[in-house]
Amino acid sequence: IFTWFTIDKTDTIILYAFPGQQIEAVLPNIASSTILSQGFTSITAKISNTSLIITGSPSVGSTTFIKSGSTSIIIADKFTARTFWNPKIDTNASPYDVAPDVASVFISDPCLVRNASISTAGSILNILGDLNQTTRLEVLAPAAVTNITWNGVAVVTSATPQGTLKGTLSFTLKVPTLQLYRFVAGGLEEAGTSDAHKTPRGIRRYQLLGGGDFDTWKIIGNFGGEAGPDIVRGNLNEGGLFVERQGTHLPGYSTQNNSWTTGSTCNPLTTDLSAAGIKAFRASFNLNFPAGSDIPVALSFTRTFSSRHRSVIYVNGWQLGRFSSADGPQTLFLLPDGILNSSGNNTLLITLWSLDTQGAKFADIELVSTALVQSSKTPLPGNVSIVPAIMLKPIYLIISEMELGTAFLVY
Repeated sequence: IFTWFTIDKTDTIILYAFPGQQIEAVLPNIASSTILSQGFTSITAKISNTSLIITGSPSVGSTTFIKSGSTSIIIADKFTARTFWNPKIDTNASPYDVAPDVASVFISDPCLVRNASISTAGSILNILGDLNQTTRLEVLAPAAVTNITWNGVAVVTSATPQGTLKGTLSFTLKVPTLQLYRFVAGGLEEAGTSDAHKTPRGIRRYQLLGGGDFDTWKIIGNFGGEAGPDIVRGNLNEGGLFVERQGTHLPGYSTQNNSWTTGSTCNPLTTDLSAAGIKAFRASFNLNFPAGSDIPVALSFTRTFSSRHRSVIYVNGWQLGRFSSADGPQTLFLLPDGILNSSGNNTLLITLWSLDTQGAKFADIELVSTALVQSSKTPLPGNVSIVPAIMLKPIYLIISEMELGTAFLVY
């Protein structure tokens, strides 16, 4: 039993099974029954000794409606049942209250139904939800409901013999192909520790490797002292890379100094390291996703087994991943919404660390979207910049082409 509910004094039971699985259901004290809709499903219903006996097997994508007095039975295969939603419309209950006797409606086919409510006059059913493709919509609601809206837009519907309203929800969201860099949303979860503050800090022992070509050794890591560039997290929560200590990964950092090279010669896909060492590539780009969309974004790398290098990824001042070209296995790094500003400017910094004397080069880096969803979710306010510490406010426009990075730092 998937669920049961009561609408207009008619009890409705939802049954489901695997496609092809033989089922049998018995309802006592039934005088007569009618199969209103069956599709391609081989379901039979007969009366025997005042009991309704239902037998057969459901098929993929087909739904059977059986009406018997004040009782209705809906039978579907398990995969179709995954698109069923039964949100509550009682204002005193949560949208998915587990109590089946709370007033509700039955909705099938959308990717996600977040909420449903009926207008004061009782004739309009307002549904909030998400779509990932154009799909059908079928609703079983009180008879007074004659119109349906989906995320505030009216849906053209028609009545069916089963007493439902049926229509089509159009998926219209489109995003143009993003060139060179592309994006996906998500996050890197790292388990913390509550005892690390007790461990000794600093260099406790060292050993110099290699021949007699060692020239100098500089100890760095307290750039700016108490007034370091990262005013939010402090230097104890940052890494040891020179570019990170200098705050070059933070929004608002100026590249107008002699350490940075600008222009077309600093494209990370054409610029390489000829020996062991580290380069940093810094870029800014704009995103303007349309309102009513949920578009996860990620940074995608192409592995290069012949080029041994590692990279650290920073977006808007936050480290979101580490890439290893030869070892892997991760090549897709999710950029979570809220850190990534989907409605404004973003700052991206990627390091290229060559591990041996042969040098290294990126094979390919792209921003990719992992899904396109028309959504009723409330948009996040955008990233919180570290420098200066202000919140960027979103402006929803058409997505714009990303500006490529124009500077890199060699150290």
